[in-house]
Amino acid sequence: MTPVDDRAWKDCMPPRYPVKQLFPERTHYEPIALEALQNPVLRLGVEYWRQLCGERRFARREDLDQRKLAPALSNMIIVRVVDAGADFAFRIVGDEVRRAYPVPLNNRLMSEIAADLPVLAEKLALAYRRVIGTKSPFAVRTHVGLDNPEVNFSYAEAVHLPFGATDDAVDHLLTLAAHTLEIV
Repeated sequence: MTPVDDRAWKDCMPPRYPVKQLFPERTHYEPIALEALQNPVLRLGVEYWRQLCGERRFARREDLDQRKLAPALSNMIIVRVVDAGADFAFRIVGDEVRRAYPVPLNNRLMSEIAADLPVLAEKLALAYRRVIGTKSPFAVRTHVGLDNPEVNFSYAEAVHLPFGATDDAVDHLLTLAAHTLEIV
């Protein structure tokens, strides 16, 4: 039996690509309709939210039963709106979301997170304020570029859903997000 030399193994290995070829230069954010969400867990969350809304413009936080969202628990963030959107308090952060970022988000204010993750804080605050202003859900797809080194994923799909005690003001948000590391 003839031993296989190291060059034969190297010929079988895929070529190495520099990171620049794998990721675009700039991060791209694409607002999408709720019906365009591809992730089944996010779609389930939107359907549950719609059921909670009933005839109301948006659901009440106290009606949210996390057990009914069991498949989405690792993908969820529950956020309390502070001072009508001047800041946001992250109350519950699921495991998938925790893995997507290099610093803890749970039980922190957006203003505190901004010191560690300025791009995330800026984009999330814009999305959250949009939901507060329109009193409507907002969904987005993100293709991460080289300009955003602070995340542990390359593609994400997220939906931000409003909650409030009345139809006049959003006091909580439910974010459902799916993150993947895609090598294309």
